[in-house]
Amino acid sequence: MLSIQIQQQEKNTVITLDGQFNALGAVDFDEQTAKLVLGETNVILDFSRVTFLSSAGVRSLLTLEKAIRSSKGALYVSGISDLVRQVLDISGLSRYLKITVDLEKAQQLIAKAKQTGQQMETETCSYQVRLTSPTASKMLIWNKQYRTGTWDAPADRPFLVSSKEICFAIGEGSFVQGTEPDDAQRGNLLTLGPFTGLCPFDRTLPFDYMITDPQGSYGIYVWDALSMKGDPDIDIILRAKQDMKLSTLMDDLFKVITRMTHQVPSVMGVLLKATFTAGSPVHSPPGLPESVLAGVVAVHHKAMADKDDPEILDYFTSKKWYSEGDDISYQAIAAFTGRDHEVETDSHHDSIPELDPDALHNLVAVDDLEGITSARAWIYLPGDLIPASSQRLQIVKKDDFWFPDAWEFIARDLYRSSSKLILTPIHGGFSASTFFADSFDWHGRRQLPSVLKIAGKMIIDREEANYNEYVKKYILNNSTTIFGTSTFQEWKGLCISFVGITGPDSHIRWLTNHYRERTAEELLPLFDKIFTHILKPWYGQPRLEVIHPYRDHDPRRVFFPNLCRDAEEEFGISSKEKYIWLPEMKREIVNPYWFLENIFEQRRDYKKLWYRCITHRDLNMQNILLDEIENVYIIDFSETGIGNAVADFARLEPILKIEMSRISSENDLSQLIGFEQGLLEPDSMEMVPSFRYQGNDPNVYKAYRVICRLRHYADVVTLFEKDLEPYLLAVLEWTLPVVSYKGVDKLRKRYSACSAALICEKILSIS
Repeated sequence: MLSIQIQQQEKNTVITLDGQFNALGAVDFDEQTAKLVLGETNVILDFSRVTFLSSAGVRSLLTLEKAIRSSKGALYVSGISDLVRQVLDISGLSRYLKITVDLEKAQQLIAKAKQTGQQMETETCSYQVRLTSPTASKMLIWNKQYRTGTWDAPADRPFLVSSKEICFAIGEGSFVQGTEPDDAQRGNLLTLGPFTGLCPFDRTLPFDYMITDPQGSYGIYVWDALSMKGDPDIDIILRAKQDMKLSTLMDDLFKVITRMTHQVPSVMGVLLKATFTAGSPVHSPPGLPESVLAGVVAVHHKAMADKDDPEILDYFTSKKWYSEGDDISYQAIAAFTGRDHEVETDSHHDSIPELDPDALHNLVAVDDLEGITSARAWIYLPGDLIPASSQRLQIVKKDDFWFPDAWEFIARDLYRSSSKLILTPIHGGFSASTFFADSFDWHGRRQLPSVLKIAGKMIIDREEANYNEYVKKYILNNSTTIFGTSTFQEWKGLCISFVGITGPDSHIRWLTNHYRERTAEELLPLFDKIFTHILKPWYGQPRLEVIHPYRDHDPRRVFFPNLCRDAEEEFGISSKEKYIWLPEMKREIVNPYWFLENIFEQRRDYKKLWYRCITHRDLNMQNILLDEIENVYIIDFSETGIGNAVADFARLEPILKIEMSRISSENDLSQLIGFEQGLLEPDSMEMVPSFRYQGNDPNVYKAYRVICRLRHYADVVTLFEKDLEPYLLAVLEWTLPVVSYKGVDKLRKRYSACSAALICEKILSIS
């Protein structure tokens, strides 16, 4: 429930929220805020007690922000948690809001915005100068000599960034048009919010631009740039006494700021919105006043000489920037945006403007610009000049695994409010790469644990759709939530959060860990909880429908098209041979790979009435997670859908037998064949298999106890149906592919072949 309190304070409105800003809270919020009389009113949302923000809440905030902006007010949000900040960042809403640490900071910011500013005069202009930001901005340096990236990279390799990372920047870069940067496409770069413009160094090529979509799926290669972090420090409105040059204006701005702050700034970033009299050859058509939106970085070399950092000093003094005198030089990229646009003087609009691409008719790096008549300048006076890489997410790999630039881009986007991300691979995926993600905020505090999954766009889209269709509607006591997605090139990433855990200090562990450490007596109640409590809505309402068991459980269908070829390379067993000799059993037995090639094809259209329900379709023990108080979290829904009601239980059987048992010798393998024969004694679902293992591995008895419980679940789900064939086919579906697994030793692969052969023999005997 969301508690909403509205308090009017002169021209400000403070809305204090308490609770969960979900769909229900959004309805109340919309009803109450619709009654507000805005009229240049600033609104502060106190989020210090908001524990959750859903997509419905984001829509409500966006609606309110648009209404306030159209009334020439501003929406401030104070006291947000890291979790809420992530939601705002992912949705793209954060760039439209004024986010402050607490309510007091928001009120200070509003008070400064209401100041009319200080009037100043120079020989060329009259100025209205106003301090806008309560905290000093920062300037980030994107340069190879300041690279402290996550991975080893060549010194001349550019940074791969999203425009969300740099907001307002000028420098050198190119758009991402392939897997590698193209130096031929390199040029001057200007980024303003979602807009990024490029002026190629090859002047025969036209300028280009890109608008970042809400998902942030476009990348930029940055070779060299300066970007501003934080809000502008000073807002200046100027009127020229006579037409002036850009170079003259830059010199004037240093003088004005020095008089106001009593200190000569060493460097400043300027976003300049100006009107000027047409006549410069860099724009067209001539004859009427036009407007320009320019990004400028200007350096005062005498003040910069006082810097004690030789690298920073070298960076700013070695650049070939435009200079009209000894003291000041600058770089400027100008976007010409049309005719006769008046400069806004409304004091509420102190945030930087966005560039309208529909009005853009030229984008070019300029040395100077003549004929400026009026302008508004948003000035950044950086308190710090820092390497950009020190402000980026640090990604740490717990193991040596492939993690390309595109995946790094996705991880940075999904964890953009974090300072550090530790990734541990979750092994077992075939079509996707999944990682347990441990993240930390910029104060070093551990954030809520999560899972990062990266795959082709089609797979992640399917997972989202399956989650919404089969999980969100049914598994209400499973607190796994898709927190956000990010797309880059052909890849898409998905962040899964666990909102039911006790806090950032919680530890999420795989069911695999619990299985290895616990006894059978301890595990059985845990499996009961997973299957008869958490997942009961899936299995509790089976429907008797027609199935095609051989078609549905063909392992070649999705993940293992080359399974038979792998078996021939591994064992020398051809799928053309009907029988093979198994030395472990000292007899011939049906060849499981021949069975796959022939019996599966012969029975492809075979159908029967059987129970179907929602099934996970890949429910291995790496897709079941538990926290320290045994809350259960199910992940990986890319294959989830309606299918054979016993498939999920059967999926775990080969894992327990083949992966969790000791197979370090020929004797171990021989003893496991006896265990397998006992499991295949029953002829119907309700029969309990016998335990025929003669070895000394305690894990085998543990597997036997859990398999018996899984088969009991299958028997319960199928009600009065006792046919063992659909269950055995589901077991076979995940036993045959072990031969294709990478990193699995040969003894285990041999056990899988023996197990598959025995299962095929059993199917032929009962079908």
